[in-house]
Amino acid sequence: MDLKLCLLVVFVGSIRAQSSSAPLNKLVDDLLSHYNKIVPPALAGVNVSHSLTLLRIVSMEDQILTLDTFDAMSWTDGRLTWDPASYDGIDSIRIPASKLWLPDITLYNDANDPKAWMDINTVVTNSGHVTYVPKVKFASYCDYKEKTLKRFRKITCELKFGSWTYDASQVDMFNPTGDFVLGDLVPNPNWKLVDSSAVREEKKYDCCPEMYTTVKYSLTLKVVTQ
Repeated sequence: MDLKLCLLVVFVGSIRAQSSSAPLNKLVDDLLSHYNKIVPPALAGVNVSHSLTLLRIVSMEDQILTLDTFDAMSWTDGRLTWDPASYDGIDSIRIPASKLWLPDITLYNDANDPKAWMDINTVVTNSGHVTYVPKVKFASYCDYKEKTLKRFRKITCELKFGSWTYDASQVDMFNPTGDFVLGDLVPNPNWKLVDSSAVREEKKYDCCPEMYTTVKYSLTLKVVTQ
């Protein structure tokens, strides 16, 4: 193949690639050109689904429980809707989390510094449904008495998640299943998971008159006898 033919093949391939990506480029531009990520999707409130996929019980030391998880959140943002017919049938796209409004969901009993948001891709469908699933190692305080552990050989720990600044009228959290997602849990040689749950709670704090919602995850761990 001579040089002219090679250049022609490259040129044609480049034109086809640009043509095939044009609908996606236009869609992203149309969605984000006037998008303000500081403003919540709806002033009337956003329902945020929150679930934890428990991957591994890393450790339990000095009353601090460390877990590997997928920290999954999803919500609807009406500004991110479109008609697939107008964009060559595209019905879902990937957008970096840093480009979108995100609910400020925080582990209240975090034993470490607050986690920074991971700038991974979100998945956005044409109905405006946004899914964000970062992989997070959580370390939470677990208040238990040593004599209880020695007697019963098991303890119950809690992780409480909620919005840091939005009250229930602005961000309303819920868990869709009432439990952790446990299908990918890797067994720990020292601790066995014997019970778990996830419960939505409402609470008013001394600082503020508004109601806040949280999701409280509980897990009971039993010491594995070697």
